[in-house]
Amino acid sequence: KKNPFTKELDLKTMLPLQNRMLKAIGKYQNGDLHEPIAELKEIVKENPGFILVYGHIATILKESGQVKKAVEILESGLRKNPGNPGLLSKLGIMLAEANRVDEAVEILEKCIKNEKNDPENFNYLGVAYYKKGDFRSALENYQKALELDNNYASVFNNIGSLYLVIYLKKKDEKAYRLAIQNFSRAIEIDPRLFAAYNGRGAAYKFKNKIEKAIEDWKRAIEIKPGFIDSYFNIGISYLEKGDKDSALKYFLLCKEKFNSKLPQRERQRLARLIDEAKR
Repeated sequence: KKNPFTKELDLKTMLPLQNRMLKAIGKYQNGDLHEPIAELKEIVKENPGFILVYGHIATILKESGQVKKAVEILESGLRKNPGNPGLLSKLGIMLAEANRVDEAVEILEKCIKNEKNDPENFNYLGVAYYKKGDFRSALENYQKALELDNNYASVFNNIGSLYLVIYLKKKDEKAYRLAIQNFSRAIEIDPRLFAAYNGRGAAYKFKNKIEKAIEDWKRAIEIKPGFIDSYFNIGISYLEKGDKDSALKYFLLCKEKFNSKLPQRERQRLARLIDEAKR
């Protein structure tokens, strides 16, 4: 019988790699991007069986807007570790983020067949169905995720987004109330979930509750200063109120912080908004 305690899994080998992984993640959390990715890639090159690292690389790439590359790193990990359930699950989740929804559904359903107690798989299967426009299946999977973890803030946020879209399509007031209720529940569970403030802010804006919307979007920026959408949302809302000075402040902040990261079309849009606020 083959001894599973190979060199790749030996603690003496793994501990230094784990320390390097944690150091790289720390650098990323302090604002560095390129060096941590390079270091983490070096670790999996040295030890292709260190599954956890692929997930960290993919997360960093996704958070920096490189979802396609995040998918590629997970696919690379699976080629080296065929059928690994953790990597399969991460790949399904990332495919949902990348809007490759049919592939995401196929992989996540396979993951759920093998492991029925992971709420994250149900959540992202819900996300994939939501992106396909199948709201009933999305809601079913979100509910299954909550049955496994009824304090899963992101699921409440996703349910809020779903009901907000239903409200916008059908002007269904019950759907609007459910959207606000679910965004608020997400915030209650996780007061630092910036996406829930952003979603609730949008919901308030659609009802012309502009002060409440701005308040939520400002909170989103406090939590995640790099959340570009909120700068646009706040600036445009101030413009609509006729407060051009406040609008200009947020547009200029957006330009100062993110202009080099914005696609050409968004840079042009921002320039037009700045001109409008200066008039």
